[in-house]
Amino acid sequence: MTQKVLTTVYRKDNCSQCRMTLKMMDKYDIHPLIANISDLSDDEIEGLKEKGMGHAPIVTFSYLREDKGVSVSETGLWSGFQMDEIKKLSKLYKDGEKWKNRSSEN
Repeated sequence: MTQKVLTTVYRKDNCSQCRMTLKMMDKYDIHPLIANISDLSDDEIEGLKEKGMGHAPIVTFSYLREDKGVSVSETGLWSGFQMDEIKKLSKLYKDGEKWKNRSSEN
């Protein structure tokens, strides 16, 4: 069961893929932190390039899930407009809401 998902979208100004990613995230009720790629250091940008992140937007996410009673941290990232990835991320958010609602009932 997923607990809480944290998402960041690194975007560029005047980027159509960035706008579309944020629009679809809003449609799927995903509310990321939004940062500008120009705010990253040269080392951070180089690290992302080494991971194959070649163009904006760059989306990073992390979450906790339970595995046999143990919380496990998971992370992921992608670049560009990726509708399939947005849909997968929305499922993690929905699982997190189920966990939140279940734990608030106790």
